[in-house]
Amino acid sequence: MNTTTTFTAPHLPPPDFYIFRGFIPESYNQPEPGIDTVSVPCRMLATAGFVRTVETRLYGQQTCIGVRGARTELSEHPGSINGLIQAVHLQNGETLEQWKNHTKNWQIYQRRALTCFESISWQELPNTTHIWVQTVDEQRVHSPSIDFPVLQTYVDQILARCRNVDLSGDFAREFIATTRGWPCFWLNDRETGRRPWVNIEKSNPTESGFVQMTFNDNILKSHPPAPHNKFSYRYLPSEYSSLTYQVRHNNLKLPPSSFVQQQEDWSGNVLADSKTKHFMFGFGSLINTKSRTSSDPSAISAIPVRLSADLGYERCWNFQHPMAQLTALGVRAAENKTEGGSLGATLNGVCTPIKGAGGGDSASLPQEVLDREIGYTPVAVDSSQCECLGWARLPPNSKVWLFVPDGPKGTPPGHGLSPASLSNPILQTYVDICVLGCLEHSREFAIEFIASTKGWDGPWLDDRKIARRPWVHQPRYKEVDSLLREVIPDYFHARMLPTDYGAHCLSLSLRSNKADGEEGEEGAADGDAAESKEEASPSKRNGSAELKMGSTGHSTLHYN
Repeated sequence: MNTTTTFTAPHLPPPDFYIFRGFIPESYNQPEPGIDTVSVPCRMLATAGFVRTVETRLYGQQTCIGVRGARTELSEHPGSINGLIQAVHLQNGETLEQWKNHTKNWQIYQRRALTCFESISWQELPNTTHIWVQTVDEQRVHSPSIDFPVLQTYVDQILARCRNVDLSGDFAREFIATTRGWPCFWLNDRETGRRPWVNIEKSNPTESGFVQMTFNDNILKSHPPAPHNKFSYRYLPSEYSSLTYQVRHNNLKLPPSSFVQQQEDWSGNVLADSKTKHFMFGFGSLINTKSRTSSDPSAISAIPVRLSADLGYERCWNFQHPMAQLTALGVRAAENKTEGGSLGATLNGVCTPIKGAGGGDSASLPQEVLDREIGYTPVAVDSSQCECLGWARLPPNSKVWLFVPDGPKGTPPGHGLSPASLSNPILQTYVDICVLGCLEHSREFAIEFIASTKGWDGPWLDDRKIARRPWVHQPRYKEVDSLLREVIPDYFHARMLPTDYGAHCLSLSLRSNKADGEEGEEGAADGDAAESKEEASPSKRNGSAELKMGSTGHSTLHYN
């Protein structure tokens, strides 16, 4: 297969089942085998019969938060609980029972009807009849004690993840308010407890720790409301040592935790992003969850889609990065119609919500989005030209924004763009990010991405760390390389290690200098010399970069 061969991946297989988690799992912001990239923020209603409490012992000497059945025989009232619905795809032919047996031994899954849940964001509930609720084994349920306190670093982690679900803080407030049993045994184990903004886990790594600390503590001070709020019982390690002595030697008794009645019911409330209608289309590195969330920590849920060929664009290696010497992925205006009569080609990628956008033109997009996509012009695409490939759907009448690279001055976006060149090559580490992002969805999705991308014939540098032993820093290199070798074999075999790349550049430079010298001696080049020069010139073969020898004898790059 090569870039002239088209390949359209089939729609992604439907999930085998859906699970509800009354917490924010690690898989929310990083890939987890078998778990879909789309998570639906939702609320499980009291009719499901569960409570969320601080009385679960899982690992370490601490007490964690978990979901269990309400003990109605002890007059406990079930409550509403916010969390996430995630889709599960069974691997290697395993059954549901086998999957449940393979999960951690403290996880118990109980089935509930879909009517026990309500969506609280722009995402709709999945088209299914029931959801499996992740609960904890009753044998793991124990009240907090002086030896098993709730740890502040654990709570900080929860609140940072909640904040990525909803920047306004409502999701985090509801989570804390609807969690019962906050204890008097609460250890403030932050790394620098008296300077808590240092080294605190943050929802946004680029943000000040003080912002996250203030966000966390303001919520904890007011939720749950009195008399069940225990924030005043949070102790620094030195204070907790004194408390430990008082409990063990002076038989100090502390107020008990409350589990009977949930003080606040958030049913019917929705998040600020519930009316989101604007989405960004990621067609390169933004397909990769880790890469995408490094620039926008809230862009976690990603809907796999395919844009129509009728838009008139095709994906291509044509964006010269303004801050580095590489060629990144962009799109260009297609010049020739395809066999089907369309001017462009289909583009597979992902859609993520643009929070805070309003109105209908690009001026309504948040400034931080426009600043992050410098060098690109946003082009509006109606959602009717966006085919969803999985179970998740875009809201009706929504708008998708395709960011098209700016052309040279005086030309429209997507026109007059330069391909990869010796000075701005395709980088393997960038290719790794893109292909691994595609593999979060399916192997076929990755094949379509590779096959539909133009410009693989440009210079391609294998810049992986220790590129001759790639497994050291890229454990999944075999998956990536096998796909590239299968889809674009000729271009893949032209990929060069750094030493080969340097030798290639030097060889072309020497040949160019020799041709220039011969032309000068003869006064004019005959037909054969002109042909030789054209063959040796990297500006003819590799885009806009030209190599010449500097005064010191080292090769230097000159841009045309």
